[in-house]
Amino acid sequence: MSKNAFSDFGFNEDEAAGLKLRSSLFMALQEIMRKSGMSQTKLAEIMRADQPKVSKIVNGNFSEFSIDQIIEH
Repeated sequence: MSKNAFSDFGFNEDEAAGLKLRSSLFMALQEIMRKSGMSQTKLAEIMRADQPKVSKIVNGNFSEFSIDQIIEH
């Protein structure tokens, strides 16, 4: 087993690194929302996204967001 579960699932090194970073960013967003009590609507406003997309983050579906969208906001 490696330090990156995505590598263990067969993703190449670059894909695995990107997926690990993306996963970490989204977990951090989920934690911020949980600890601050921030609403999905407020997070959507900050991210310049709509609330249904933020709902997908909260529910673990990250496919509609890129790393760039997260770190730019």
